Amino acid sequence: YMDYALDAREDQLRRYYDFDIPSWTQSAGKGWVVSKMKANYVKPILWNEEVRISTRLVELGEGSLWIEAIFSDPKTLKLKSVLWGDFVYVDVRSGRPVRHESDLKDFLNSILYRDEWQGKESIDLR
Repeated sequence: YMDYALDAREDQLRRYYDFDIPSWTQSAGKGWVVSKMKANYVKPILWNEEVRISTRLVELGEGSLWIEAIFSDPKTLKLKSVLWGDFVYVDVRSGRPVRHESDLKDFLNSILYRDEWQGKESIDLR
């Protein structure tokens, strides 16, 4: 589940925000590493079953962020699973935690999930 959630988030960032994590990491020399993952398995996802994966940035710190991934049935939207991931921003050369740069933090703040978006289906609102 974790791999699918991370792949979905990376694809969604590239598609909707023109933000490519591997390119950012290569040019900035910084990237995110997983510090914690938590999963809540509500209903089983069967082998080769199609699911919808919605992701969002739900919390932003000086050098960390928290992502939520919601797995649901694509037709009924019934919940299958929810994953949460805590990530720490690090210098890739030293492996040490660093703070988000101001331009990066501005971008991340612009896509940070807000309560007023609840019930909105359009990714354009996030």
